[in-house]
Amino acid sequence: MKRSALVMASLLLGSVACDVQGSDDGKGTDGGEANPAVSTGEARRVVKELDKKEDSGSLSPAYWHKIQEGPWLDRSLVRIDNVKMRGKPDDKTPSNHPRLDSAVHAWAAKPRAGGGGEWILGARQVSSSEIGGESKNTAEMRWSLHHRDSKDGPWRTALVVMPRGKKDLPKAATNKSKAVPTVSSDEDLAVQPGRACGAFDDYVSHKTTGKDLRWSKQIKKYRNSYGDTTGVRKAYANPKSAKVSVKMRRTPLGPAWRTQDGGALVACTRVSETAVDMGPGRWFEMEITGWDNISETRWNTFTQTLMTMTMLKVPANGSPISIAADTTWPYKFNGTEYTGS
Repeated sequence: MKRSALVMASLLLGSVACDVQGSDDGKGTDGGEANPAVSTGEARRVVKELDKKEDSGSLSPAYWHKIQEGPWLDRSLVRIDNVKMRGKPDDKTPSNHPRLDSAVHAWAAKPRAGGGGEWILGARQVSSSEIGGESKNTAEMRWSLHHRDSKDGPWRTALVVMPRGKKDLPKAATNKSKAVPTVSSDEDLAVQPGRACGAFDDYVSHKTTGKDLRWSKQIKKYRNSYGDTTGVRKAYANPKSAKVSVKMRRTPLGPAWRTQDGGALVACTRVSETAVDMGPGRWFEMEITGWDNISETRWNTFTQTLMTMTMLKVPANGSPISIAADTTWPYKFNGTEYTGS
């Protein structure tokens, strides 16, 4: 959706990464030689084109169905419902894109045997400019997944996520054709790629001890804070009640992408819901939010839902499973306004 309050400008990143790692014999792929379904140039064009189309304030569900799918589409459709319910904000933000066409990094993966369509892994750096004192000049890297069901079908964006480093690129392996081999869902890595999201959820939510796997410090930190409402209560001025729930999609989104060290990148999504009741005679007024027309309103009760997109780094050796990129996006919001004086 349109990135209100920020002017996003794609910065020149240089030529597409073409480090040749691995072989062209299709090892570690799901069904055959990993020749690219699309050329590198075509993959870059797809990423650029979809990025430009994302810069729209359209309230037509049909528009977003044409360029998005999966969790990324769900966010846009929910935003439309929210705008229809609360009204569209007065957004006079100029175009998010510069006059110069920017370069991006893009990698293509051949469809797996048995279907699944074609996938592109994209990466681009964007910068923001200050508008009304709301945001200072910053730069960030964005990774994205794009998919089409068939060779002649339309490409759609399925996931957008940010790594921690402003210049971090996916360390994707490439074969002689500059394609990224996809990894079998049951390959013997630190955890099978097809089970990675579920194992991550089970460990973080304390469903299992996870002692049979090694986890990074960041993931252990997530586990230690899971279900803890201390931060929520502090952020919302000690409300009468605060409840947090999380639901993980256990099936990875898209293929597992082979990395240069023999591991894989696996995309996972989860939705977290925070329900807050300020209590009789109390309210909370939010300042800057990611939802339309939510700020500058006194809320007595509210439920905010966030969608987190995560790119797990699953190693081939004894290294810990870690997070390569992780971003939380605004999703749903419902509430009851305070009507007292």
